[in-house]
Amino acid sequence: MKAAVGLMLGSAVLAACGATAGKFSDAAEEFIEGDEVATWGKQEQFLNAICTEPTSTSVNTTFQCTADGSDTHSYVFQVVIIGERKFRIESLQPQD
Repeated sequence: MKAAVGLMLGSAVLAACGATAGKFSDAAEEFIEGDEVATWGKQEQFLNAICTEPTSTSVNTTFQCTADGSDTHSYVFQVVIIGERKFRIESLQPQD
């Protein structure tokens, strides 16, 4: 079993107003594949991010994303909505 990757939590703000559930999942995918996430933990670059659409856009709603790391492993990201247009990556773990 692989250990969780240590990371500093990251957050992002959606650029568009009127954030829908689909915009949250799209923005999280883009954020995960971006340069900021690559500076966390093992300094992996993540590709092919796919996020489930959150069930609501309310604060504390969680949703999950997966992405392929440059180390050839797949990773699971737990994401939480923290504001009207803000979300945070809560955790990142290798997928079994």
